[in-house]
Amino acid sequence: IIFTNHRGDNNQDHRIVFDATMITTQTFAGNSPASKIYCYEVLSSTEQSPKFDEYAFLPNTYINIEKYLDKKIEAFNCYKYEMHPFPHPRSQEGIIALAQYRGMACNCKFAEAFVLVREIVR
Repeated sequence: IIFTNHRGDNNQDHRIVFDATMITTQTFAGNSPASKIYCYEVLSSTEQSPKFDEYAFLPNTYINIEKYLDKKIEAFNCYKYEMHPFPHPRSQEGIIALAQYRGMACNCKFAEAFVLVREIVR
């Protein structure tokens, strides 16, 4: 299972990672190394993309993270130069707000959202 940046992310490095992931997981002759490929959103990057259809993050998979939200925030705090005061998306409040918003889409208190790009059932 591979997790990669969303293709519509506003960060050009993230878009390159997505493109490289798609190239390295091509399914020629059934030899794809990945059974599933998911794209995730990056706070202050994905939602900052232009509001055009081709950049839209349209999640179709949700994971309940209620048990792990504290660990997510703790891990993110390791990147002290990436954290900012609220209302910046990369704030503790921003992380919680997005998790709550995604949770409402799937009847969870907190969730992560993903776009399932491809699944190969063998």
